[in-house]
Amino acid sequence: MQGELIPVTLVLGLSTPARAALLQALQRLQSDESRWAWLVQDLAGTSDATISERPESRVQLSNACVCCLGQAELQVRLPRLLQVGPWKRLVIELAAGSHPARVIDFLRSKSWNTKLDVQQVLLAIDTGCSDRLLGTLMPNLTGEDPSDSTTPSAPSLASSMPMNASALQILSRAQLMACTHLVGVELDNDVQVRLLGALSKSEWFENLVLLNLDQRTLASQLTAECLTSPSENQEARTHTSSILRTDDSNTLHLDLRWSPSRLFDRRRVMTVLNTFSTTHALSKSFAVFATERAWYEWRVTDSEGRWCETEYRVCSLLRIRAIDSIAMRERVNELSIAIEQTIVN
Repeated sequence: MQGELIPVTLVLGLSTPARAALLQALQRLQSDESRWAWLVQDLAGTSDATISERPESRVQLSNACVCCLGQAELQVRLPRLLQVGPWKRLVIELAAGSHPARVIDFLRSKSWNTKLDVQQVLLAIDTGCSDRLLGTLMPNLTGEDPSDSTTPSAPSLASSMPMNASALQILSRAQLMACTHLVGVELDNDVQVRLLGALSKSEWFENLVLLNLDQRTLASQLTAECLTSPSENQEARTHTSSILRTDDSNTLHLDLRWSPSRLFDRRRVMTVLNTFSTTHALSKSFAVFATERAWYEWRVTDSEGRWCETEYRVCSLLRIRAIDSIAMRERVNELSIAIEQTIVN
């Protein structure tokens, strides 16, 4: 284990029972000989026999946002937990009101990126919060105005005070923007179909995987990722994936993805894309880039590229949509090379 990064799995969710069910499912993936460490909100939720035999592997966090009120607690408890290792995996449960993007940035900071590797961010959902999630993906589905309604905290929501619908929707979107997998807890078929349909129509989440605790897909997919050695996993994610194709409407699609560990020079990548968008007719093109300062989203609106900070943390990506032609194919290939040259690590 020396010199290898410890894989990290984050568990998110507005529903406390859903997070607890997911934690218990993760415990069942842990073999007797493996050593996993757990930073959780409730130790009772990790009372499986394989865990209770090693109490030093479990640390309870207060029910506060670990990136705000609980940041000092995390900075103290995390080093102590790592010292009693070595661990083959670290599982961290975040309270409903946490800001996952900030937690991920903390774990990927220079203080920790030589020790930890954030691999999976799992968002647990149950029927009680599925409507909220659908409203976040496709607001028109719910027909509600989140600005003028107040919803008391249901027993399944880990909140000590009522949140209005707007606040819950902001939390839902922040968790969606950070997660790599959606994990359904006892979702009926109708809800699953609606979620998959909404995901497929969303530009951000069309590739997001929906797993179910009642299906073997959870064990097969997550176990495969967990059993991959950290060095193999890290090496696989340092490469760029690229897709260039043309659809039936003669639209050229360029899709590039980079590991979240890749950092881009903010000024250079902004200059490259701003220049490209002002000299070429683009439609529905957007990008996300991780820089040393923050994560930035670029989007073409009315033939003009606009930038803003984003909470998306899965990977850096670029999606270009334009009318297909030989000249445009040459230009997007040149763009790909120019973007690669703005990588600083």
